[in-house]
Amino acid sequence: MIVQIFHNMAKTVDISAITGGTQPYDIWVCEDCSSNVCQYITTINDADLPYDFILPSNFENLSSYTIRIIDNNNCVTCNTF
Repeated sequence: MIVQIFHNMAKTVDISAITGGTQPYDIWVCEDCSSNVCQYITTINDADLPYDFILPSNFENLSSYTIRIIDNNNCVTCNTF
């Protein structure tokens, strides 16, 4: 699965594309890809893209954070910022 994600200093996350996966997609913010320290954001479909959200406050002061996307087949992809 290929994901295009952008973020800015205001901690807005923009998921502009998800390709190669099977919808729907569960969106999570985590400390890292293998971490259980995560916060569920929402479930989206291709029709919802692009999708923007504000990074949850408990992740704002971390030196990095990971967007974890899980598709309908439980395929997991992670992007760390």
